[in-house]
Amino acid sequence: MKLKIDEHFYFLLFLGIYHLFFVFISFDYVTKNGGDAFLYWLQTESTQHKSWFDFSSYGTDAVLFLNYPFAKLLSISFFFGFVLYALIGFFGFIQLYRLALLMMKSEEMTKASKYLLYAFLLLPNTHFWTAMIGKEAIIFAALSTLFLKAYQQKFTSVAFVLSFLIVFIIRPHLAFMLLLTLLIVLLFSSKMNWKQKASTFGSVTVLLGISFYMFLQLSEIKRLDWSRIKRFNLGSLRSFEGSGSFVPIENYSYPMKLFTFYFRPLFENSDNLIYWVLSVENSFLLMLLSVGVFLVVKYRSIFCKDDFSKFIILFCLIGGLLFTQRYSGLGIFVRTKIMFLPYLGVVLIAFINKFWNEKYKPTLENMTND
Repeated sequence: MKLKIDEHFYFLLFLGIYHLFFVFISFDYVTKNGGDAFLYWLQTESTQHKSWFDFSSYGTDAVLFLNYPFAKLLSISFFFGFVLYALIGFFGFIQLYRLALLMMKSEEMTKASKYLLYAFLLLPNTHFWTAMIGKEAIIFAALSTLFLKAYQQKFTSVAFVLSFLIVFIIRPHLAFMLLLTLLIVLLFSSKMNWKQKASTFGSVTVLLGISFYMFLQLSEIKRLDWSRIKRFNLGSLRSFEGSGSFVPIENYSYPMKLFTFYFRPLFENSDNLIYWVLSVENSFLLMLLSVGVFLVVKYRSIFCKDDFSKFIILFCLIGGLLFTQRYSGLGIFVRTKIMFLPYLGVVLIAFINKFWNEKYKPTLENMTND
């Protein structure tokens, strides 16, 4: 089935309006419940009486540095700060949509896959977090661009390099996960010879070390000491005990940790509207994952030739396992997993589309010809 150009345009137009609607939801939520957006828009006491270059560092300071001219010099209101960030978030959705079309070769996209993709891109959780002031919108846009350019194999493009630098500076621990995933995929890649692997391996290892060092500084662990890392992680896990969404993640098995990170809440508190909406979304994602994983396992010979898909799935696996070493609250999980699930979903939908085309399309075409 060949999609018309205007069909892409009309869907993106609808998606943009839908995304901007979440500005009002996110703004209302933050103003009533509080949140990091006040800090990022330099509304808190800790950010007052400081100059622009007081924030010239990495991590949270990097976001404050970016926001300073808009919030302080131009005096853009808190609400319009949400609008600006929502536009960044929507750019991330455009890049994700482009990636999906490339992976599915839009002219070969089945009708079922098209509507499955549409439904996936309309799931509310990612829209909620990327329509507010914070790291999420920036990181989502950067990751979507990074993966798009990686799939196009434009590794030296300005967009690819800039996107990686944004992730590296704002969330060095996420850059660490990306680089660690890359090292593992490189080792088992069939598309590179050993000379290419060795040269790439060296530069990636250096960046991996730098990003890990930056993470140690931001997390206050400061130095490479495994007993110290375990102690800080345990303290981080138990700091969530007073929250309403706390889960005893340290007592769970690793499969249960991953399930909790990616698919809970799952109809655990029917009195809470937010939990109910998230549960419906998580049920959809769980069904998508179940079908996708079944096809990946059944047709693993096809899947194993696709380094990009292997990278995304391994990245999601590593991300889930590492974040559950420091977080133990459903609230922080639904916020954090938007750095992984959008890309995993696109890979799974693309694989479902490929399976449908190879297994059922020829049969349908023969039936039509007969």
